[in-house]
Amino acid sequence: MGNQQLILVILSFLVAAIAIVLGVRYFSTWVVDSERSQIINEAHAVADLADAYYLKPPQLGGGGGSYLNFNPPTIKKPSNSGSTLISVAANRVSINVVGTELGRDSQNPIEITLQIRPGERILRVRN
Repeated sequence: MGNQQLILVILSFLVAAIAIVLGVRYFSTWVVDSERSQIINEAHAVADLADAYYLKPPQLGGGGGSYLNFNPPTIKKPSNSGSTLISVAANRVSINVVGTELGRDSQNPIEITLQIRPGERILRVRN
């Protein structure tokens, strides 16, 4: 009877350890996916503002068919680290965001680039 109890205790510890490891791994994956989604959503929100500016006539404070003088808001991040680069030209806006969490390769941070042109958006996720 003592051997069976010892085996059950050891087996219980193994099952608990495996559950903890899987839980930590699942949570880490969730954090990375969550930040990636948040960065993409915020970049698209800025793209919506850029498109609205492009379509609005100059008399109403818009670009009248140009992105020039578009003053983009800063993209909020989950923490204070990370970087955002927004470049504006007459016919396009480019948003490049480097996040704070390491991406899919576990070596480089999450990075997205969103190119906005009249009637077109191109999203590139680099990690």
